[in-house]
Amino acid sequence: MDKASVESQLGTAALNVTDTEEIMKLRDRCDLKSRTELANALFAQFRYKEAADILSEAASVGEVDKDLYLKIGGAYLTAREFDKSMEAHKKYLELGGSVKTAAYPMGIWYFMNKEYETAADSFAKCVPCDDEMMICVVYWHCLSMLRAGGELEFLKYYRPDMEVGHHTAYRLVVRVLAGEITQDAATEELKAEKDVLNYCIAGYGLYCIKKAEGEPVEELLDSILDKKDLWPCIAYLTAWNDRNGL
Repeated sequence: MDKASVESQLGTAALNVTDTEEIMKLRDRCDLKSRTELANALFAQFRYKEAADILSEAASVGEVDKDLYLKIGGAYLTAREFDKSMEAHKKYLELGGSVKTAAYPMGIWYFMNKEYETAADSFAKCVPCDDEMMICVVYWHCLSMLRAGGELEFLKYYRPDMEVGHHTAYRLVVRVLAGEITQDAATEELKAEKDVLNYCIAGYGLYCIKKAEGEPVEELLDSILDKKDLWPCIAYLTAWNDRNGL
């Protein structure tokens, strides 16, 4: 296996991958370009915390582009280093980064930290945006409000003719929330889903809906957490967060 396991990155298991030849060569180089290349090689192995630490150290010794802090913030969020993630996102904004760009990952941060109303407020800052992004925003805003016990006001942005591109899994969940299809119909589509990322996204959305309605959800949560090949995706991480807590 050439990817770090979720157990080694979010749990206490030993690291199950070793440095590639490329990684070994890059470790001896100290310039920003090489450190960035090293971090990217580690990202490819799902070694997010180590990669984030390397980028963070590189950013501390010289003037860097603000977008590097956005990357650091996302990497630390994946590694569940929440304080460091927020610090990096705030640094990105301090350097003149786009509030709109930072709003989505910061919304996920708040969601994972169970600050659901603040998460919804953050996702709202992504608007206006194109349909492909909007369906993601509607999905996460609605899930945040389900958890907060509020109105699903962002359903007003959903249209059946939205051009969502490859974000069909988000649309499936939003269609359920909008009353276009039943949960049972969506569950049947989920069972037939072969794409791991789509399964995690649709599965997590349906899990949140069922949980909000007081239905049994552990089996569905288990099915998402079984998809370990793509554990760094946001839907998997939020499912892992729900199971394991802060």
